[in-house]
Amino acid sequence: MDSESRSSSLSGPRGRCRVCRVDNAQVDIGPATPEDMPQFRTLVRRAHMRTRGLEECRWLIKASLGTEIVGVAAMEVLGPYAFMRSVAVEKPYRHRKIGLALWQHLLDRSREAGLKDLYIVTSWYNVPRFLELGLLLRKRRDLPPEIRSHWQVSALGFRLLAPILRYMYLKLE
Repeated sequence: MDSESRSSSLSGPRGRCRVCRVDNAQVDIGPATPEDMPQFRTLVRRAHMRTRGLEECRWLIKASLGTEIVGVAAMEVLGPYAFMRSVAVEKPYRHRKIGLALWQHLLDRSREAGLKDLYIVTSWYNVPRFLELGLLLRKRRDLPPEIRSHWQVSALGFRLLAPILRYMYLKLE
């Protein structure tokens, strides 16, 4: 990816911000900038998720409380499909719907882009939370080739984790 395309992918949807409230404070949800990437990566790592290839994601979104980044989310586009890479919120701000606001922001962007379905790979213990959001379980063998060939689905390390991983999707159309 050339530097101009990378800059564009980091900035995400221009001028599209969402606001949520946490303890009477305004949390702004909008595109991450290249300057945000060190903090973005740190937050993703703290949540025990992979940072490989984050810069190649179509949308990198942050939740900010003043100048502090309190949550992040990343999504790739693989053919006609959205692939949610990560949603992470700093521990002191969890259970306050910041993750849900990040999720909704990316879901809206995916629908606006005309994508067919949204896919995620998650641990078994997160399944009830995603079922509440309308996602359905899908077997790995039934994933579209664009998703099945993604390194997070096809890599040996992830296949070794197969007993605890679940594949889920949501129809966007």
